[in-house]
Amino acid sequence: MSLGTLAILVVVGLGALAGLVYLCVRLWQPRIKWRPLGFLGVQYYAEDAPFSAALLRNAVDKARAYLILNGRWPTGATDKALGGFNVYVFADDQHAGTPGISGYQSGNVIGVNRKLTALCHEMGHLLHERIERIVDASHVRWEADGFEKAERSYSDWLHAGAP
Repeated sequence: MSLGTLAILVVVGLGALAGLVYLCVRLWQPRIKWRPLGFLGVQYYAEDAPFSAALLRNAVDKARAYLILNGRWPTGATDKALGGFNVYVFADDQHAGTPGISGYQSGNVIGVNRKLTALCHEMGHLLHERIERIVDASHVRWEADGFEKAERSYSDWLHAGAP
């Protein structure tokens, strides 16, 4: 065996070993432990230990109700589309994970601040993806689809001292 062949085998072997170590670390890395909200198949994780699941349950219910009331889709379709998602609640009053952003929706996960101010907004994005199969990041259809009215109603409910 030549020295070049041996060097290639050593490099390939070290690469395979590094890949195996990486996979083991990722496998044993802590994962988010979603907790059932007990409502519509929604699960949540809150960075704040004293976070109120009851407040989140009420907020999801109100946001859902306002989206049904103001949205342009039949109640059954909206109700079905707004079930079975996860809410990640950041331990921050204003930002949800990224500075300057108060919420996000990615797949089945909605990220919001602990005041839940962006919950209805992000549920609107979820509704678009699940019913229309579109991503309206620039909110072009927001008013026509009733999301602006739903957000205003939800915001009024929150600011009135949501239970």
